[in-house]
Amino acid sequence: MELFSFETSPYAKSVRLRLCELELPYRLRNTAKGAWSDMGPAFFRDRLFNGPRNTTRNRTWLNEHTGAVQVPYLIDPNTGVAMYESADIVAYLDNTYALAS
Repeated sequence: MELFSFETSPYAKSVRLRLCELELPYRLRNTAKGAWSDMGPAFFRDRLFNGPRNTTRNRTWLNEHTGAVQVPYLIDPNTGVAMYESADIVAYLDNTYALAS
């Protein structure tokens, strides 16, 4: 699995925690902000910065393949599922990989 995330995202933290609790191996794709032009809400950035956006490789990949730079974003090659939204991802992991009690 691949998880696009950045360390300080509280939304991605819950997904990383659940992946660890389920002992699922995953590759972390850091999507940290690489320049001032990556900071703040899109409407704010668009008015202030005319230069390139998504200055890191993983931010660029995410934008080119999904049309947005939003985390967390999980790709599960085992099932072909790719999704945003931390609550949805945690529910997916539980439904797909958690052992029934």
